[in-house]
Amino acid sequence: LTGETIYSGRSSEVTGHEAFHAILDAKRPNYLGAWDPDPGAFHESMGDVGALSLALQNDRVIDLVARQTGGDLSKQNCAAALGEQLGLAINHKVGHDATGGPWTRNAINCFTWVDPDTLPSHAPPDKLSSEVHSLSRLWTGAMYEVLTGIVKENLAQGQDVKTALRNGGSEL
Repeated sequence: LTGETIYSGRSSEVTGHEAFHAILDAKRPNYLGAWDPDPGAFHESMGDVGALSLALQNDRVIDLVARQTGGDLSKQNCAAALGEQLGLAINHKVGHDATGGPWTRNAINCFTWVDPDTLPSHAPPDKLSSEVHSLSRLWTGAMYEVLTGIVKENLAQGQDVKTALRNGGSEL
């Protein structure tokens, strides 16, 4: 759309996501050998959750998330919106909103698990499908809810917003 080339490797979220895939592969080399889509979805989510955790160690990200949310992670924020630049590039390339917003995936969602055999193989961004990148949003959303609870508890214990976010990211 802008004529600018997007280099996904410049994104710490994208490289962090891929690094966490490598960590899981090193720990469980045959993990993706299953036929069921759930292990692949968990593998994708591991990348997302790892990237989210790393993002919450970055002072600039923490400052922005603190401004965007005041510590209430149910509010949309840059940490929950994973891979914004790549998501925008994907959406521009395909010519429509293929990802559900300016991101590759959003950790703020309300998906619930259903048997992947009952899901379609492809679905619009507001629905789950059995495709692993789509189904991974379920696991990423669940872990984001855990993070939200950790941050709430940190705030209740008297931590300031930025410290609660950093510590929440570390604990996640």
